[in-house]
Amino acid sequence: MDLIKYYGKIILYFIGFLLLGSLLMSVGYYFFLSTKFIKTLALIYLIVLFFVFSFKEGHKAAKQGYIAGIKTGSLFIFILLMFNIIFYRNFHINSLIYYLILLAVAILGSMVGINAKKN
Repeated sequence: MDLIKYYGKIILYFIGFLLLGSLLMSVGYYFFLSTKFIKTLALIYLIVLFFVFSFKEGHKAAKQGYIAGIKTGSLFIFILLMFNIIFYRNFHINSLIYYLILLAVAILGSMVGINAKKN
């Protein structure tokens, strides 16, 4: 039961930060920032979000930080995929590449997190 509460809290924090990022991107779009800039900013925001959450997970892991990154990244990608299916109702090969990049960032973040714990 503690594991469900733990991952539930992580999911709520992640969705909260996603909504905050969406709000900030909408405000930027309102103030006439270009669409290309907003999309790039959204990608950077997600990469940082995945890295930070995975870093914290890797920092808590006892060993094999890459597995913690795979678990965290897969969970977050599943959430993003569900949002994509619900709101856009399509899936392209570009989306797969996008999600694989985010998964790689999550793995990297957890590996850095577990190594930071040792120092």
